[in-house]
Amino acid sequence: MKRRNIILTIVAVIAGFVLLFGGAFYALMYRISHGLDCEAFTIDNVEVRTQTDIPDLAEDPVCTYNEEHKAKSNLFLIDKSVDMERYITRNHFTLIGATPVPQFIYRKDFNKHISKHPHPEQLFTKSGQYIGEESGNMDTWLYILDSASGEMWMEVLRTKHH
Repeated sequence: MKRRNIILTIVAVIAGFVLLFGGAFYALMYRISHGLDCEAFTIDNVEVRTQTDIPDLAEDPVCTYNEEHKAKSNLFLIDKSVDMERYITRNHFTLIGATPVPQFIYRKDFNKHISKHPHPEQLFTKSGQYIGEESGNMDTWLYILDSASGEMWMEVLRTKHH
């Protein structure tokens, strides 16, 4: 009887640790995938939400979040060691001018945030700029990449709320 109680106690402790670890892991993954603010996991959050790889960076990203519009803007400075042509191809960016600018750029919500771009006067005017845009289950996102400077600006706009 004593041996059985010890085994049950060990099983209960192991099960408790598994549940605790599983719950903590789930909470962390939920925070990364559903958070829009700039408090933590900025790069991981962007990669999970947009299915776009953020390469090695030369410095920490600059992040802004607009609570009213549920919009997150980031500026990434890509490290010079990154093979830009390969990165552009792998992430399906399109040369600006080679295709019409996506319609949602002109939507009211995105126009309010375009000023968060560090050089809004240069958008769509410089050569070597690429664009990536798409929508997912809950978000619409836009990337503008300047292949010469390595600056990549992105915005994620929450379009559906859970």
